[in-house]
Amino acid sequence: MNVQLIQSLNAEHAQLSSLLSDIKNEGSLTPKALEKISLVKGALISHLAHEDRDFYPVMKQEANINPSLAQLLEVMGRDMNDIAGSALSQIAAWEKGEGKERFAEDCSSLISVLSDRIKREERSLYAKYLKLVR
Repeated sequence: MNVQLIQSLNAEHAQLSSLLSDIKNEGSLTPKALEKISLVKGALISHLAHEDRDFYPVMKQEANINPSLAQLLEVMGRDMNDIAGSALSQIAAWEKGEGKERFAEDCSSLISVLSDRIKREERSLYAKYLKLVR
């Protein structure tokens, strides 16, 4: 089951990445891009809730006895709060039709930030989780 959780979270990451790529390929804030943006918003919110519900409780329990893990969770948690807040703010602006002139640049920036975060989660947090639950 524990490996399945990580596989599920990784699949959600892949879905988010694919949707973001589709949006970027639109090149502008088209109706199709807006449709995909709405899907990204839902997928991101769902993914964060999934991690909060099923992933982080195990990690936080272990962090109570593992100071280095506690520090990593603190840093990654602050980082995720900043990234999620920024991403959701950008999405809200796009949903209002704002930022059309900077859409391609802002989209590339969002993809870069989320891709970097996904890589760090998968390499660092998810790997530590698998070691804990085996």
